[in-house]
Amino acid sequence: MKAPSPVVLKKAGAKWKAVASGKVPKKVKSDLKKKAVSDLRISGDVNVHFTQPASCTQSGDFYSASLYDRGRDIYLSIQINRFRGFGFYPALAVRSLASLAVGNNATTPQYETGQGNDAFAPSGEIYVDKGGWGIIEAGMSKIPDEQTYPETISVSGTFDCR
Repeated sequence: MKAPSPVVLKKAGAKWKAVASGKVPKKVKSDLKKKAVSDLRISGDVNVHFTQPASCTQSGDFYSASLYDRGRDIYLSIQINRFRGFGFYPALAVRSLASLAVGNNATTPQYETGQGNDAFAPSGEIYVDKGGWGIIEAGMSKIPDEQTYPETISVSGTFDCR
């Protein structure tokens, strides 16, 4: 189902009427255009609010979306290595995961989704829509060296790839 296109209205007496598209001011037209905006919050050990568009890639059975806050050097990567179409995926530590790199130029992630003691146990969900956007609701744990860490980060919100 698609949302209706926005219509500019003007008051004509006691009623509202649609304005012909040729008579709509340029400022109104530019405000009504689609803008890619994410609304994704990370909280816990790391706190950041992403509002910029995500960089997304889809190729065969692989899908990825990433957001990078250059000022704070925080990089969120969402990867689905066995992409079988748009829809819901569990937030695991393998196959469909999200990872977070902080303070290292987006090179090595320190946190990832999935349960700290079981890579195949989900810590939330990832949704990918064919319209170029997605949703993630998941917990993240520190990537363990030789021990299990509890979830200390919450990732919640939408990402927009347009």
